Amino acid sequence: MVLARVIVADPPWAFNDKLPGKKRGAEKHYKCMNVSEITRMSLPPIHNDAVLFLWRVSSMVEEAYQVIRAWDFVPKSEIVWNKTSEDGQKDAIGMGRIVRGSHETCIVAARGKYIEPMSKSERTSFRAPRTEHSEKPEEFFRIVERLYPLELWPEAHVELFARRRRNGWISFGDELPPETVTVVAVPDRIAKTSYGWRAVNHIVARDEIEASREASAEAVSDRTAQPENLSRLVSTLEARAYDVPLTALTRMSPVQRGVIQAFLDQPDSDPPEFLKPFARDPSDPDGVGAFAQ
Repeated sequence: MVLARVIVADPPWAFNDKLPGKKRGAEKHYKCMNVSEITRMSLPPIHNDAVLFLWRVSSMVEEAYQVIRAWDFVPKSEIVWNKTSEDGQKDAIGMGRIVRGSHETCIVAARGKYIEPMSKSERTSFRAPRTEHSEKPEEFFRIVERLYPLELWPEAHVELFARRRRNGWISFGDELPPETVTVVAVPDRIAKTSYGWRAVNHIVARDEIEASREASAEAVSDRTAQPENLSRLVSTLEARAYDVPLTALTRMSPVQRGVIQAFLDQPDSDPPEFLKPFARDPSDPDGVGAFAQ
């Protein structure tokens, strides 16, 4: 299975204040998440050597660094988007605290060994017209792809909280068009555990570049989707202190079931993030394990 090497994330940060009006404020445009929810959300499998581009908001700088460290990355640099009018002639101006905002910042973070960027001429800032609420400009993605071209690692570029499909990228987000996505559902009750973790539906948009991956996934599905194999998987997970209902396994994608099987085959490996909410916690018998029953 291909692990993510380049991740772009634009979290729906939840602000503490409530702005008046029908259109002012992020919550008027999309569902928001607090810092705890973002730090503990389920992530796709990530390579030990990877780069993260995380968009932050100006009033939550420290919170953004909390997320980066919780996701096991280290801040290295940043890219600033200076917003302009549609014709590019004037600086745009928006809302803000103390001063009014005319830019957005993307923190560049890394984990593991240094990955040499292919482009040596990218600047720490760029100018591009202001877009729809929170939408990021295409120029930003062109910068990312010049630094780390898609050809380096096919299927290893991931966008979290995506709003549309992007050629060569694996996309996750609840605003993706439903006709182009496969939904991997997580039981709602797990979102209400005492740990404050909220399971978010992962919506995966697949494009032409992963046709070969789908073929191999079908082979995995043929084996793992059989009722007797699913029941055996449930029993094996129970022996490893993970209470995963048969219905939850059935709803998982072939790739996810393959990841679980690989985890079970390697006793010393860490569990995938999407499996952790099902862990049976001896110190809290009514916690995650009970919700998974």
